[in-house]
Amino acid sequence: MFRRARTIIKFIKEVFLMYFKPDSAIVRSYVILILAGKMIFDEVPELFNLREAVAEALGLEEGN
Repeated sequence: MFRRARTIIKFIKEVFLMYFKPDSAIVRSYVILILAGKMIFDEVPELFNLREAVAEALGLEEGN
């Protein structure tokens, strides 16, 4: 129960503070979609540091 509450609080902080880490839920979602071939990295929106976090999670060097 407490683990679920911590996950929810972490998600709320990410949404309201708009700072994404490589282990963020939204970052993991984009990584899964990219690895599954459903989208490419260039389709990740430039929203705060989202692209950088996805690039870090994928082990990419973003040269934009």
